[in-house]
Amino acid sequence: MRKFLLLALICCYHAVKAQGDLPIRPELLHGSWPASWITCPGASDREYGVYHFRRSFDWKGEPGAVIVHVSADNRYRLFVNGKAVSSGPARGDLYNWYFETVDIAPYLKVGSNTIAALVWNMGTDAPVAQISNRTAFVLQGEGEYEKALNTGGTGWKVMQDKAYTACSKNMGSVLWSYYVVGPGDDVDASA
Repeated sequence: MRKFLLLALICCYHAVKAQGDLPIRPELLHGSWPASWITCPGASDREYGVYHFRRSFDWKGEPGAVIVHVSADNRYRLFVNGKAVSSGPARGDLYNWYFETVDIAPYLKVGSNTIAALVWNMGTDAPVAQISNRTAFVLQGEGEYEKALNTGGTGWKVMQDKAYTACSKNMGSVLWSYYVVGPGDDVDASA
């Protein structure tokens, strides 16, 4: 079993490394992350929901990369200063959870910056291929500077977006067939 988990981590490492050859500290691949998964207080862990996570921070314009590793349960889109930067994660399973590695430096400006994630969980209505444990988001900084952005630390805000509800539920019974895709979203723009 231990050999299998090590092989899975190596495969995850190579899959992520191939997305741009950004560095990943070995201790992040083989141990616990200092960042922790965060969720929306009071929201259901396993029901449909759309959530906004955000953190503001200052950047002095230091040259070089600002590398972060990011993932969510079920899915996410990452934004820096309003620009879409990354989405994911690649589908895996509870023992092989994937993450993306992103250099956010090109999206930063000197002074105040905002990093945000739109996270959604289809809950019990998720597509069959979507593995889930509970609604959550994680962002882990690669180096000393980036660790200030880690989830679980101070500065992260979260809210549930009540404008979204699941639609097209129980399509299998409507179509009289086996139905494996998710429900889709109804959006009430007034909310």
